[in-house]
Amino acid sequence: MTGLRVPRDVITARQAPYRVHGTPWYRPGLLNLDDLQIVSTYGQEYRGLVQYYLLAGNVHELDRLHRTAQVPMLKTLACKHRSTVTKMARKHKAIIATDHGPRACYEARKERPGRKPLVARFGGIPLRRQRNAVIDDRLPAPPIRRRELVTRLLRGECEWCGQRATVETHQVRKLANLTSPGQQPPAWAALMAKMRRKTLIVCAPCHQVIHGGKPAATCTSTSLESRMHRKVPARFGPGAARKRACTTGTSPAAYRCFYVLEAAGLAVQLVNASQAKSLPGRPKTDKADAMWLARLTELGLLRASFVPPKTIRDLRDYTRMRTRLVQERTRCFQRMEKLLESALVKVSSVASKLTTISAQDMIRAMAAGQRDPQVLASLARTAMRAKRAELAEALDGMFDDHHGELATMLLDQIAFLDQRIAALSARAAELTAAMPAAWGIDGDGTTGPDAGAEPDAAAEPDAAALPAVTRLAEIPGISPDLARAIIAEIGLDMSRFPTAAHLVSWAGLCPSARQSGPRTRAGRKGQGNTWLRGVLGQAANGAARTQTFLSERYHRILRRRGKAKAQVAVARSILVIIWHLLKDPAARFTDLGPGYYQARLNTDRKLNNHIRQIQALGFEVTITKAA
Repeated sequence: MTGLRVPRDVITARQAPYRVHGTPWYRPGLLNLDDLQIVSTYGQEYRGLVQYYLLAGNVHELDRLHRTAQVPMLKTLACKHRSTVTKMARKHKAIIATDHGPRACYEARKERPGRKPLVARFGGIPLRRQRNAVIDDRLPAPPIRRRELVTRLLRGECEWCGQRATVETHQVRKLANLTSPGQQPPAWAALMAKMRRKTLIVCAPCHQVIHGGKPAATCTSTSLESRMHRKVPARFGPGAARKRACTTGTSPAAYRCFYVLEAAGLAVQLVNASQAKSLPGRPKTDKADAMWLARLTELGLLRASFVPPKTIRDLRDYTRMRTRLVQERTRCFQRMEKLLESALVKVSSVASKLTTISAQDMIRAMAAGQRDPQVLASLARTAMRAKRAELAEALDGMFDDHHGELATMLLDQIAFLDQRIAALSARAAELTAAMPAAWGIDGDGTTGPDAGAEPDAAAEPDAAALPAVTRLAEIPGISPDLARAIIAEIGLDMSRFPTAAHLVSWAGLCPSARQSGPRTRAGRKGQGNTWLRGVLGQAANGAARTQTFLSERYHRILRRRGKAKAQVAVARSILVIIWHLLKDPAARFTDLGPGYYQARLNTDRKLNNHIRQIQALGFEVTITKAA
């Protein structure tokens, strides 16, 4: 005797999609649907399996699947309406009549004026075996391919005006979008609704009329930014009302959209997406997200990110390109050193670096065919002349013609990069000199590109203000090129940063606080501006080699916490100094001196500490002050 039964593994497999880590959970992908669609989705999944196994003798075991799917459905509805499962169950619970008596189910309705309401149900199916069933083992019919659209296109007749011409296809996403309550649809929309087709075969003139007198869109690959650039200025051109717009993201695409909207005359703000996510609102879809961002912007709940004006952005392009070329030049010198080491020429073991003129003259001479170590060592200049014996020994290698050819290529590339770096530096200086906010002030109160740069103006800080680049270059470790790079990253208007701590946090030079109870862990620094951090790190390394307060601070932290933390600490101090100098154009940098910490040292306390340590070792100490 053969019996039909529902396999237990089938029930277990069907229960798995409704659970997360063993707990019934809601479906985030259904939150954007209405109640009717949510209940219909769960109902179709449950009803399809039940109707398939109605011939089974243990069809009643599918009640386990019913209980498992019921909770996620109610949780999905509760999450959508920000309510509870109990309220959703009370709202959608219904009693329906079946062949086996009344049954409880969950029901969602959508009323339609003049028509029957749309109804979706979950459950309500009697789990009883149906013995009377007709089994039909006919093979399924092959699918019929619909060629109606192809036939309409081959007919070559406009379905709106009836003329025979070259036809095109106008398509809409939904027929429901063609009509709006209280408005009369256009003739072409009424025709599509009457035909109940989302496509309409029309000629080119009719297609242009449908698009409001504009040519129909073609399938060309145009970017979003280019389409915005064409459309936005037409709406918000000169004389239009001042509008506000908001964009999220930190990718280059978000910045391009920001630039296009800014050029159209809009008051645009670029917002970090994490701020919008932290606020409760609508589910995450493109349309709902845009509406939610507009609402948050209207209420002023989003804090705009720092985007410098166009003049600063142009300067930033030049300074960042210069940084890239400097890095590429450094890589060329590293390739040169590796090439010389492969030829057993160890110039870098005697010379401090290959960027010196003496080292480059020796490499050019070897590339030209000179192989005598004594002759090559005689090309040394200044302080390297005292190392001729060591140079001759280091230059005695296996340098041949192919090494010379590669070295010549690298030297030519280095010379080319030097020219481009010098051109970018000059261009960055021109752009900085053209900014009124970077100008100095003469003693008589006049300002201009050359104001404040005379020696008498620099000698009287109270009567005149130096240019911004000159004032920043007074900080140890900062050259004029580094000063322009810093201005290109943070701008000249410090009103965007209320305090120096805000600027330090934006640059990513302050770690976050991680404290829980008695334990305090090392915080993680934010991402910040990597370009600015690189420039400040370079300035901190330069300041460490001077006899200044910043150098003394670097070495004090270096002894206790290491090189990396000392560099970040000095970089932060430099950025705080820069904020104060740019905040007040009349401010000047004043070095506290390398003896600042020593002058404020408590001598008695330090003596007592040392005496206690020596006495703890069993010695008696007598202190006599030196004459």
